[in-house]
Amino acid sequence: MIVLMLSLRHYFQRIRIDSMRSSHYLVILSCWGILFSSPSSAQGPWALCVVDPLAELITPATGVEHRASPLTFSAERSTVTPERAVLSGEVVAELGDLRLYTPALELDRVNQQVSAESLVFGSPDLALRSARGELDLEQETAEFEHTEYYFPQRNAQGRAEWLRIDGQQQTSQLRGTTYSTCARGEEFWQLQARELALDRTTGRGTARDMRLTIGSVPLLYLPYLSFPIDDQRHSGWLVPRVGYDSERGAELVVPYYWNIAPQQDLTLFPRLFSDRGAMLGAEYRFLGVQQRGQMEVEYLPHDRIMDTDRSAFKIEHAASWRPNTFSRLLYQYVSDDDYLDELGDNIGLLSPRFLERHLELNYRCAVWTGLARVQGFQVLDRDLFQEENEPYNRLPQLRLDGAWPNSRYGLDLSWRSELVHFANPRRPDGNRVDLQARVARPWEWPAGFIRPALQYRYTAYDLDQPQPGADSAQPRRSVPTVSLDTGLFFDRPLSSLGSGEGLQTLEPRLFYLYTPYRDQRDIPLFDTAAVDRSLSGLFLDNRFTGADRIGDANQLTVALTTRGLSTPSGSEWLRLSLGQILYFQDRRVTLEADAPLERSSTSGPIAEGRLALNQRLSFQGTYQWDPERDATRRSSVQLRYQPQPNRVVNLSHSYVHDALEQVDLSVIWPIDQNWRFLGRWHYALDLERNLNLLVGAEYNDCCWALRFLGSQRRDKPEDTETRNAVYMQLELKGLSSVGRSIDRLLQDTVPGYGSINR
Repeated sequence: MIVLMLSLRHYFQRIRIDSMRSSHYLVILSCWGILFSSPSSAQGPWALCVVDPLAELITPATGVEHRASPLTFSAERSTVTPERAVLSGEVVAELGDLRLYTPALELDRVNQQVSAESLVFGSPDLALRSARGELDLEQETAEFEHTEYYFPQRNAQGRAEWLRIDGQQQTSQLRGTTYSTCARGEEFWQLQARELALDRTTGRGTARDMRLTIGSVPLLYLPYLSFPIDDQRHSGWLVPRVGYDSERGAELVVPYYWNIAPQQDLTLFPRLFSDRGAMLGAEYRFLGVQQRGQMEVEYLPHDRIMDTDRSAFKIEHAASWRPNTFSRLLYQYVSDDDYLDELGDNIGLLSPRFLERHLELNYRCAVWTGLARVQGFQVLDRDLFQEENEPYNRLPQLRLDGAWPNSRYGLDLSWRSELVHFANPRRPDGNRVDLQARVARPWEWPAGFIRPALQYRYTAYDLDQPQPGADSAQPRRSVPTVSLDTGLFFDRPLSSLGSGEGLQTLEPRLFYLYTPYRDQRDIPLFDTAAVDRSLSGLFLDNRFTGADRIGDANQLTVALTTRGLSTPSGSEWLRLSLGQILYFQDRRVTLEADAPLERSSTSGPIAEGRLALNQRLSFQGTYQWDPERDATRRSSVQLRYQPQPNRVVNLSHSYVHDALEQVDLSVIWPIDQNWRFLGRWHYALDLERNLNLLVGAEYNDCCWALRFLGSQRRDKPEDTETRNAVYMQLELKGLSSVGRSIDRLLQDTVPGYGSINR
């Protein structure tokens, strides 16, 4: 606005208007950036909207500074005197990508004042129509009466009975203003304010007597509201949130934001639950040159249902102390195991089953990486972790690893070392030293590879007490491992089911592994478990995770993969892999000392595949055969059909021998232009019961959406009772939503769910 007024004043001061020669004159007008304007696509959620009448005034953005643009104007008639100039007859003024249209314009050349009636204005970001406008070019002020506006970025429209802009003070005052993203004259919802003040110098706006109405029903009233109008952070109250949840009842959240400093802020979240009481939440953040951090806390002083205090806490911190040294801190805590189920995860905890805490210092350079860490856990799922099986804490863990790839004679050298003290109040403690050296000599070329490797591993323990039946509390173990990994790559031209010319590859692979047997029954299990069988697991040099068990091996992995590739994109539309391990001796090393030996001669075939017939239909699956039982060990099949972004069908079947057999069907499908069906059915075939049943519908209009969802679920498959819930969410597009976020629930449970883009 300041640029426009200065340009107008400069133009009219320098021009000499000659009534005999002049037929074109200039007037340019610009207006205020309303508080709700922000970058956003006019498509997507606004695709169902009727085009606003003012949208035709929006001009293409040129990106050219207005001061560098020429001033042009046209008019059918003009009357000019030394004191006054009058332009009439379809007056058009242009400055860069700004346009002004008015039937008549008057200029007071003495006082540098411009007045026009029935004017319309267009720019890339704003269009408006006003009954009357007056500009003072000297004072850089403008007043408009009975104005309508439109913002294309948010498909937002509204009106103001009176508007005044002060270019020098960078302020705007509005009276009788409205705002909505609905079609003009058909506002399902609307914001109304008696007075609105915008201050560009402070970046703040204030509103008095602000009301949110749904139709003609008032939904929210605020006598006073202060809000930011630029990208800078400002202290003040944020938009309140209301909702309802069966575990907590009606909920009201009124956040307050405190901009402590440019690199620090604090947000308070007072929350009121009708069933449980009042809770206070807070989030503190800071950002420095070499460090950043965030702390979140919630406290419910007296839960009316549980009759106790409840709280949650999380802190994250990361710092770079030197160019190669940095630290990380994570601490998470909840007061009880049922906190997340009953009060929700409002502070972004990382897992609902257990909470990790750690403090670590890392060092990295070209060759070496080092780690010093203390780590602990809070267990929430007692069915997954019984008290006697809670994970060990590492107090501390020290690691130093090195890598020297492509060294002399083409050797790849690596070194790993670790020292850990494992602590658990319910289990024996102990120290462990683990050292591992590895040397490999790879040969690789476009048609294949050969990668022989030799490694040696030494592990020593210092335990508080020996294992049952062991003679010493200081067991030792050293074991070498030899491996040879080799593979070939073949390809041939292929026409891939109408997707154009492509390639088919054939990739055989052999992996031999030998590790001699070592008696490890005297060694405890601190952090070790069996590796879950999969195709990638066939090529590991140890069938156990962690360092407490090193599996004996004399085995050969045989695998074959074929791929279908489309050219020229190189996209993969087909991948089929099949492999298994051939064992040349029994496996004597087991997790538990009394576990039977593994005597099968093969692992059984393992197959994985993926087929994308086109962009709409895809299929993938895995299959594992158990040679000992002569039956299927595990299988899974997933089918997805997604012809358009807003419609998807997912069907999957999962089977694990003697553990589970489940089918999962989820559907998102439009019924008509506004309605779509939402559903998921997760059923346990082995138990003959529903695990998760979701049925709902969504109505989507131009400026609002309404979602209904009924839920029946079991926390665990063996539960006999179900938890039932009904959710409703009203979304006011471009503003906020009322009710529980069904979007988040569906995104977590229905693959392919997303916002409507029609």
